[in-house]
Amino acid sequence: VPRAVGEYPLSFDFTADSQTVTFAKDANNIIASEGLLVVEALSATEVTIGLVADAEGSTVNGRFTSTICESPF
Repeated sequence: VPRAVGEYPLSFDFTADSQTVTFAKDANNIIASEGLLVVEALSATEVTIGLVADAEGSTVNGRFTSTICESPF
C-alpha cells in the first residue's frame, strides 16, 4: 500500500493494483483477498494499522503500532 494514511480494501486483480494478506498455516500460504487495511497514523518513525481479513478459517481483526526501520538501500 502507499505510504499514506487511508483505507485500502483487499482485492486480487491481475489487471490493477491490489492488496492481499497471506496467512502461513501448516506450511501452506492462504491468501485473503477480501477485507480492509487501514493506515490510521503515520510518522517518520511509527505506523498504526488496523486490519480485518479472513480466508479459509484464518482470521485477523485488530490494530497494531509498529516502528518503521530505516531502509538499508
